[in-house]
Amino acid sequence: MNALFPSMRTRLRRLVRLVILLLALFVTPAAGAPLRVAVGVPALQTLVSGVGGERVETLVLHGGGDPHAFEPSARRIAALADAQLYVLAGLPFETSWVPRLRAINPKLDILDLRQIGGTRMTDDSLTTNHRHGGSPDPHVWTDPVRALQLIAAIEDRLITLDPDGTAHYRERSERVSQDLRALDAEIAPVLAPLRGGVLLVFHPGWGYLADRYGLRQIPIEVGGREPSAAQLQRVMDLARQRGARALFLQPGHGDRLARQVARELSIPVIIADPLAADYFGSIRTLVRALQTAPEIP
Repeated sequence: MNALFPSMRTRLRRLVRLVILLLALFVTPAAGAPLRVAVGVPALQTLVSGVGGERVETLVLHGGGDPHAFEPSARRIAALADAQLYVLAGLPFETSWVPRLRAINPKLDILDLRQIGGTRMTDDSLTTNHRHGGSPDPHVWTDPVRALQLIAAIEDRLITLDPDGTAHYRERSERVSQDLRALDAEIAPVLAPLRGGVLLVFHPGWGYLADRYGLRQIPIEVGGREPSAAQLQRVMDLARQRGARALFLQPGHGDRLARQVARELSIPVIIADPLAADYFGSIRTLVRALQTAPEIP
């Protein structure tokens, strides 16, 4: 019976593919229309839009929540059917959805950020070597200095796709780069006294920033999942030993457990989203909390 009557979810997926295919066949960007660039998360939209300005329309595949459990809607996928560029970070949902986009939009160009400056491994607080080798960390933009490389790569690719906009992209790229250099100059002296300290997070989304400024990121999650009771106790003991000042929570990741841990450790929970559109504000929120929060008593 199941073979003859596929599940509703399977039928919906087939319908989505058909709709997107038809859109890809019949929707063609108009002459003089903005370059359509797709990204995985709002933080990258901010960087791409900063370089592209009015010559670029930036489309976001993932609007919010846990990217591990995310599945884009038919409307969102259809909107990407005629995108000319996808800026790929390597987030979990991109592994399955970007190849599908490429299949129905063969002309889609890919800018793979993982090939720019290399990637680190995701932190694991429960091993001697706190980075395990099974999961590359995609959140490279959280390091303002590394983000300068991303901006240069975005600029180059936009110029390749839209040579008439060369002067426009170069001017805006320099403006964004100045903002990033200013951000680094602002937060580096704030974090310098904390060098060697810890950045306690629920989900490991701030590793590149931690590396840049000499912090160790300690995640509560273990292998992308909530820890067992024994694992959680080990993480809390480590946080106490290393003097964690706050617990940083990304929306969509373990709110209940994070607040329970923070109560046990007598530290505040700070919402700091590495995926958020307010790229500069998110980093400043995290740094300000590290600067002002007292160590565990």
